[in-house]
Amino acid sequence: TLDQLSRQHDVVFVGITGNIAAQEAEALQDESQTSYPQYLLTPFAKLLDPGPSALAVTCGSIAHSTHVVGAAHGLIADLNQPSPFTRSGPGFGDSTKPDVVEYGGSLVRDLETDRIVRNMGTDVVMASNAVTPALQRNIGTSFAAPRVANHLAKILRDAKALALAPSAALLRAFLAASCRPPDLPLTLNKDDKLALAGHGRPDGN
Repeated sequence: TLDQLSRQHDVVFVGITGNIAAQEAEALQDESQTSYPQYLLTPFAKLLDPGPSALAVTCGSIAHSTHVVGAAHGLIADLNQPSPFTRSGPGFGDSTKPDVVEYGGSLVRDLETDRIVRNMGTDVVMASNAVTPALQRNIGTSFAAPRVANHLAKILRDAKALALAPSAALLRAFLAASCRPPDLPLTLNKDDKLALAGHGRPDGN
């Protein structure tokens, strides 16, 4: 449906890979006998609909912080590495999915219980829709996607300033061309890196 609407109206949709819950990440590691980030490449961790959409920009998440609050918590993902909850590609026909990644927070490991949990230092902080508290925090690819939409808006703004009217396809191409690959573990091969981070993190500027 997204592909049909994109072709019909020449519009770029920004979607997400979807998330793995902390408890699911623990179970995946136990069942597959693999650790981070390999468990993100298992069949259960593949991207959810509408992530496989060929013409939508599908966004995964990477960690934006290594600041852990509390001595009993340890890092799983380093800075700019795939968030421990992000899902992986590829898309249909081994197409590159996710297309891009952006900051969506991270998870940490409780060193006393060995459980995977959230931490205030690795959450995404945003304005609250309530009067108080003024700020709230959360994690997820849904918080990475608006950043990607902002990159696309910057590209479109600059194109219009040059009297250009780029198509949806050209906007996606500009976005991919602006990407820088994140810091992925050397143990991953090229296909695994594409499945986790796509073209990398965009820079609309």
